[in-house]
Amino acid sequence: MTLDSPPRPARIAALAGLVALALVATGCYGGSDDRRSESPTVEPEVRTPTTVADDPDATPTSVPGVESLDGVAVAYEPVVTLDDTPLGFAVRPGDDDHVYVGLRAGTLVRLDPSTGPEAPAETVLDFSDEVSTDGERGFLGAAFAPDGEHLYASYTNPAGDTRIDEYAVSGEGADATIDEASRRLVFAQDQPFSNHNGGHIAFGPDGYLYFGLGDGGAAGDPDDRGQDRTDLLGKILRIDPAEGATAYGVPEDNPFADGADGRPEIWITGVRNPWRFSFDSLTGDL
Repeated sequence: MTLDSPPRPARIAALAGLVALALVATGCYGGSDDRRSESPTVEPEVRTPTTVADDPDATPTSVPGVESLDGVAVAYEPVVTLDDTPLGFAVRPGDDDHVYVGLRAGTLVRLDPSTGPEAPAETVLDFSDEVSTDGERGFLGAAFAPDGEHLYASYTNPAGDTRIDEYAVSGEGADATIDEASRRLVFAQDQPFSNHNGGHIAFGPDGYLYFGLGDGGAAGDPDDRGQDRTDLLGKILRIDPAEGATAYGVPEDNPFADGADGRPEIWITGVRNPWRFSFDSLTGDL
């Protein structure tokens, strides 16, 4: 059967689907190795909004909708062949022509999906020397800041522990560059095991960075981290990565921003392994 070429948004959605299928291959590893490094301790400052939209409660009105799914079809079209496992996917705000794909071993490639399956994948960032790939580890997530001026990379370091780094981005479209020398450590978290490390990051419609951390692994959350509000594992966090007095801040309306009943970074508790999540473009719902 021959399918007409989908419009650009569908091409991007198709690539996202292919990336999602590739994620299945990572499985759910039951490893029990413990080789943690000592992560720096951060006491984040509680911040008033610095990166939020003018009206974070406003419902987007520019997203088209349909009354019914009757007759709606989805077509998939191969757009690229990659030598390494794709685990992260990001689009830089203001650049509708390119997509960025994070490869598990620690490289970020850029491509133009409109050029078809022979599209060249240009490596724009390589920090593979800083990444571990055993178990469920690797370069696990990538996200651009809402203004497109910074890239955030979520990964596990050689010791197997979680890190988020920030890089400055300049230029436009195919000429955009990521300044490796600008690398700044934003977030660090020890990991007790090599599975259920989570790793996904995404900016919400409020302009803050949401970060999924699994419960640390093994079987059955043996340390009960998911329900322990003094522990960041087994949570979705909400932070403000904009540089300030500390590596990151926490929005003042986070549930435990005062630190009295839990870590101020926590947004959602009790999740086993929030490997992927997204925000509804129409409603803003997580």
